[in-house]
Amino acid sequence: MDIFKRKYKLRRYAKQEFVGGYAKSSYTESEIKLDVQPAGDDVEVTAEGRRAYKKLTVYCDSELRVDDQQKGTKADLILVDGVWYTCTSCQKWRNTILAHWQAGFSAVPETEMQR
Repeated sequence: MDIFKRKYKLRRYAKQEFVGGYAKSSYTESEIKLDVQPAGDDVEVTAEGRRAYKKLTVYCDSELRVDDQQKGTKADLILVDGVWYTCTSCQKWRNTILAHWQAGFSAVPETEMQR
């Protein structure tokens, strides 16, 4: 239902190419209407300390992409409150007249985002 959706920036990657021995992915950015809900945090304990990764559950009308090694494409990213999140799962729900896609997203650490 559109009454719960807002516009978010979507970054979608093209197929990876190898340039000078390094993988390179171009991308396009667009706006997409999504219903974004918090889904808790994952906590990782390392020698340096604890690190929490925020998670989201997203409801939308179109399929979002996850990493696909066979196709050579990266997962879709969305920008929520200044933080980029990567798509970790996406499934179609067909069991109601309001068929929709449900996707899981995890925050991307700032150290992994390209400037």
